[in-house]
Amino acid sequence: MVAQVVKEAQHEGLPITAETCPHYLGFSEDFVFEKGGPAKCTPPLRTKEDVEKLWDYVLDGTLSCVGSTTHLLQTRRRTTKQETFGRPGRTLTPSSSSCQ
Repeated sequence: MVAQVVKEAQHEGLPITAETCPHYLGFSEDFVFEKGGPAKCTPPLRTKEDVEKLWDYVLDGTLSCVGSTTHLLQTRRRTTKQETFGRPGRTLTPSSSSCQ
């Protein structure tokens, strides 16, 4: 997991920060299996164990921000249901301005 590399770099004193997005903290790959195309995202959702470990990195300060700066929603006319990533017209993430 990349967060472990960030943690090690921080431990060595390197001035590095990292963030994650809310959907990686709230959903696992099971959500994609259940909901299909609209639940897909990039990078893909991971296992329940990975979600739990990601929370550890948030709580210990390795990941200093939970937010999203990318909102590239596909329109229904350009993709099929199975190809759609995210939920067109909806966002579950806070604005990046909440990260300071």
